[in-house]
Amino acid sequence: MEPIKQNDFRGRLVPHFHIHISRSFSILLASRHFCKSSAGIYGPDEGWASAYPGCRERNQSPINIVDQDTKASTEYQELTLEGFDTESSNKTSMKNTGKTVAIMLKDDYFVRGAGLPGRFKAEKVEFHWGPSNGSEGSEHSINGRRYPVEVS
Repeated sequence: MEPIKQNDFRGRLVPHFHIHISRSFSILLASRHFCKSSAGIYGPDEGWASAYPGCRERNQSPINIVDQDTKASTEYQELTLEGFDTESSNKTSMKNTGKTVAIMLKDDYFVRGAGLPGRFKAEKVEFHWGPSNGSEGSEHSINGRRYPVEVS
């Protein structure tokens, strides 16, 4: 499959939704610092800030992405999706998690490029949304604005 460039997301289906994905992904990759403990536990748990100082305060989810503070690098522009162009088997399923709807990807779907340090298997896609189209369902924001839906 051809690499996806950051600008390919813009203007498709729900413009703000796709802009949010591409900007968030670029910002997270630019940091090259993903905050997760070896036990797989994310903060804020007790002792989180002292155990992982790089993941506290402004570096902790949720984040607000400010346009004027972002810098685009060609290193983070191309994301390659592998396996997403083939028909899914009956192993892929949807699950109501109580907070989100998750698509559990059981087939071989991979992402690489865009500054990632290797090839990663995609296991699930989660949709977060608010109670109505005008509500703020996204966890993260762009320039202080939250959007009706977010994919993680």
